[in-house]
Amino acid sequence: MKLKIIAATALLALAACGQSSTAPSSDTATATAPQGLMEQIQAQALEMQPVTAWQQLSAHPETMPACGSVRRTESKGIVPANAVPPYAGHAGELVFSIQCGPQLTTVRSDPHEHWLIFFAPGATTSTIVNCAQGSGDQCLLASIPTTAAATTTATSTP
Repeated sequence: MKLKIIAATALLALAACGQSSTAPSSDTATATAPQGLMEQIQAQALEMQPVTAWQQLSAHPETMPACGSVRRTESKGIVPANAVPPYAGHAGELVFSIQCGPQLTTVRSDPHEHWLIFFAPGATTSTIVNCAQGSGDQCLLASIPTTAAATTTATSTP
């Protein structure tokens, strides 16, 4: 009988080993939880971030035709303040580019199936922009296009 009590006590001690005696408070959990979609995406593993962007794209069928197959996804990074359209007006936001369509080299990419998905800091929704401009695609550049920085010249007067 003593052996069973000692074994049970040892089992309980091992189960409790390394566990905190107090449960984390809800204030601590809330303070460390990401605030918006952008923060949630940045907290994810890099390979999961484009997946989440595609999920946001497919969650808004009213803004686009269905994206049955994904041809390419890429993170463009954070939009700088001097970005040109279609990135203008989204400074400080995280942006992903998603090209829908078949993954065949014999089929050209359709600019009407190319999308930018913007995630603003603290926002709970994303902004979706189509890349088609006439018959061209305005989102083909590898990096976010920017305007040249404004230069000022100073002259000194004696």
